[in-house]
Amino acid sequence: MITLTRLNGATFALNDQMVERVEANPDTVVVLADGKKFIVAESVDEVVEQIRRSRADVALRASMVEVVEDPGPELRLIRGRKSESSSAGDGDEAGGEGFDAETVDGRDVDTHRTDDLPAKEGGSWTQ
Repeated sequence: MITLTRLNGATFALNDQMVERVEANPDTVVVLADGKKFIVAESVDEVVEQIRRSRADVALRASMVEVVEDPGPELRLIRGRKSESSSAGDGDEAGGEGFDAETVDGRDVDTHRTDDLPAKEGGSWTQ
């Protein structure tokens, strides 16, 4: 995200990945991929520099991600098996069957309903 200033002095943050082009005619106009346009107080060079820095920051942070050698057993969701903890009237509003989690390689079989598993940001399941 980059921070820009409207001509009235109000600042706003803009997703720099959506910027298609930046024009000077004579005010600086930022045109997004969806066609929306923003007239800003910054010069074309200032906007381009902010975009460059933002993208460089993303690339730097991505290069700093730690790769884990042994993340542990992989989990998969199995449809149609009820876990031992589930029973009729356990609060399953839809009345559907639960999902169990077990290791892909068959080690440490662990049955939990997926609604008992904590979700990480983005909705993926954790152990």
